[in-house]
Amino acid sequence: MQKSTASPSSFSVTEDLTNQPIHPIKTLNPYQTKWVIKARVTKKGDIKEWTNAKGSGKLFGVDFLDSDGGEIHASGFREEVDRFYPLLEVNKVYLISKCSVKPSNPKFSTVKNEYELTFNPQTIIQPAKDDNAIPTISFNFRSIADLRTMEKDTTCDVVGILLRVDPSAKFNSKAGKEYTKRTVLLGDDTMTSIELTLWGSEAESFSGNVGDVLAVKGAKVSDYNSKSLGTIIGSMIQVNPENSSASRLLGWYQNGGNFNFIELSVNTRGTYTGGEGGEGRARSNVVQTIADVQEARAQMTSVYIFFSFFTSPFSPFSGASTLP
Repeated sequence: MQKSTASPSSFSVTEDLTNQPIHPIKTLNPYQTKWVIKARVTKKGDIKEWTNAKGSGKLFGVDFLDSDGGEIHASGFREEVDRFYPLLEVNKVYLISKCSVKPSNPKFSTVKNEYELTFNPQTIIQPAKDDNAIPTISFNFRSIADLRTMEKDTTCDVVGILLRVDPSAKFNSKAGKEYTKRTVLLGDDTMTSIELTLWGSEAESFSGNVGDVLAVKGAKVSDYNSKSLGTIIGSMIQVNPENSSASRLLGWYQNGGNFNFIELSVNTRGTYTGGEGGEGRARSNVVQTIADVQEARAQMTSVYIFFSFFTSPFSPFSGASTLP
């Protein structure tokens, strides 16, 4: 009998996953080889090409979300880019099986999963019926006040009111590559605000206005000079999203009038003072010695004083302090 010469990928195309048991994404691990997941594509990156001493190639990445809230990042390389990039569409639902499962690299993934998928010649991906059981995106929001204790390079989901929207700006790196960035200021009901930097196409096309709600999935924490956030590859942003956290925050802001937000990000604008209708103004910083603050407090009976210390790395003071 003549031996078949069909490739593994040609066999995988004929295998139907429709009636196979569905596994939650949270159960996937490198030691489990037989599984099928049903998931929605929540993020699809552009095709990236590279060339180095070992050769050249291309890759792309997608994020999957299932009905249990499980998320996982997947990558395709070389031939798998040609197979799956045209097939996978954002917000569409698919049945996926026979991918390689390996430990994830947080530098290239913003989803909360210790593993990630890699497409291979045996991988099967088939369009599936969308029964609306799978949400379009899953957030795990942290309050802005919580960010002050988060470590550098940590990724997090955050939602806040847009208190300031700067124009986009272009600049060149030392290597001569052009970049586009835009900085916005977010505040929430912890009375705390933080700057978020958007990059690339997100910075150019950003349509949010002061007073809108902005939700960010997978923002990266920076502590250069002060706390701030930035989008990275895999980050997702939504203006005025339809979820309970955004609705609650918008109602709180619209019904609250004026607010003074404590900024985690140091800039030349000073402490932000919110205004009705989303208008805001910047209050200039006043530099005072500790003795000045103590003397001023001694003359007041009921006052809250917010201040920052600007010190050398060897100073005994760091962050905020309680005066005697």
